[in-house]
Amino acid sequence: MYDLERLFDDHDIEYWAKGKNVSKGWTNIQCPFCNDKSNHLGVNINTGIYSCWKCSSSGELSFLISELLSIEEYKSKKLIKKYREDFIEVKKEKRVISNTELILPKEATNILPEKHRKYLIERGFDPDYIQKKYGIMACDILGDYKFRIIIPIFFKGKLVNFAAKAIDDSANLKIKNCPNEKVVIQRDSLLYNIDNIKNRKAIIVEGFTDVWKMGDCAVATMGTKFTNAQIQLLSSVCDSVFIMFDSKSKDENAPIQAEKIAHKLYGLIKHVEIVFLPEGDPGDLTDKQAKQIKKELGIIK
Repeated sequence: MYDLERLFDDHDIEYWAKGKNVSKGWTNIQCPFCNDKSNHLGVNINTGIYSCWKCSSSGELSFLISELLSIEEYKSKKLIKKYREDFIEVKKEKRVISNTELILPKEATNILPEKHRKYLIERGFDPDYIQKKYGIMACDILGDYKFRIIIPIFFKGKLVNFAAKAIDDSANLKIKNCPNEKVVIQRDSLLYNIDNIKNRKAIIVEGFTDVWKMGDCAVATMGTKFTNAQIQLLSSVCDSVFIMFDSKSKDENAPIQAEKIAHKLYGLIKHVEIVFLPEGDPGDLTDKQAKQIKKELGIIK
C-alpha cells in the first residue's frame, strides 16, 4: 500500500482524496498527460497503478512521478519506496468455500412447465436452447422456489451456486438466491458464465437474462456491486472488457457503479470501456441487435 497523500504533500503535488471523480481506494490529481482541468487521473493506493478517465493514460506510479517531478524513472522508483507499506499488487481474496457439493432444490425438474416456457418466449428466448446451453431447471407449484426458473452457476465446470428467477413479474423478490450456508462458492466471488469467455474479451452485464441475450462473451455480476474477488477472476481471463449495465436498472447508482468498476479495472486490464444503451437493457435486445453490438465492439467478426 502506498501513502499517496504523504507523497504528494512532500512534493507539493495537488491532490484529492475524496469528492468528485474520486473512488474509494484511489487518490486523484490533475492529469499531466492531457488538457485536464479537473482531477481525472487516479492512483490506486494498493497497486500504485494510475489511470486517467479523460485521456485513458495508465501505468505505474514510478513513471507518473518521473513526469510530475521531471526526474529519471529509476530515481522515482527509489523515491516512492519510502512511501510504500507492505505493497501487494492485488489484494488476494479467497473464494469462500462452504461445502464440497451443491444440492439443487428437490422440486426442481428438467421439464419446463408451459408457464415457464411462455415466460421465456415472451422475452425473446428459445426455452429449449436456454435449457440446453445454461442448464436451467424449473420449480412449478411446490417448495420454496415455486414458480421460478432455477439457474445453475458453474465455476471451472463445477456446480457451485444457483439462483431462482421468478416467472411472475409481480413477485416481491425477482431473484431468490441460494442461502450462503448451502453453496460451494459464495455469489460475490463468482461471475455468471465466466467459464464461457473466449478470446479474452468480455461484456460485463448485471443479470442472467442479459447473459443469455449477449451469449458466450458476457458475464454477469448478479447485481451492480463488484468485489475484489470478481476483479481478480475477470482479470485472469480477460484483456478487454465492456461494462454494459441496464439503462433502466432499479439501482439508481448503476452508472456510478459502472464507473467504479471501470476505475478498479484500469491498469489491471488493457482495455476497459463503459457502453451505454439508449434504452432498456441487454436482455431486451433482439438477437440481431445483440450480434450487431458485439460486432461494433470487436468481440465477433
